[in-house]
Amino acid sequence: MVLRESHFAPTLDEADANGHSKKLQRRSQCRGRLYNLNSKLNIVVRVDLDHARAKVIAKGHITVHSVNALYVVAKRANSLRAGLDLELDVSHARVDEAALKMLQTSSETHHLPARIDPQQAPCTISVLAPRRQAAAATTRLAA
Repeated sequence: MVLRESHFAPTLDEADANGHSKKLQRRSQCRGRLYNLNSKLNIVVRVDLDHARAKVIAKGHITVHSVNALYVVAKRANSLRAGLDLELDVSHARVDEAALKMLQTSSETHHLPARIDPQQAPCTISVLAPRRQAAAATTRLAA
């Protein structure tokens, strides 16, 4: 095994072998950007079938790419019962502006994107927006 010295952030293997306790980073193969690995998307689903409600709670970083995982979970929750009111709670997540716009579009159209749900089953979605972005929007309106 050949050890090499790196001037960049440790890779996953180097971090484990060398015992680094810093946040792990991975160098992307495209464009050499660094991404933190602690921005995992955590999703919890709470379902109340008696009252036809489901709440999908997401924490972490929601991007235009990871929003698809949220859509897949929403589709599965929506398939549990017809007429289910689905609430997407992203108030404790860091949501990119483009991803939030995608979620709001699904809420307005009452459908999930066609690539996620080709049958386009009706889906009553309400989105609880992140607090930070809501506060920033209020500040912009006041100015």
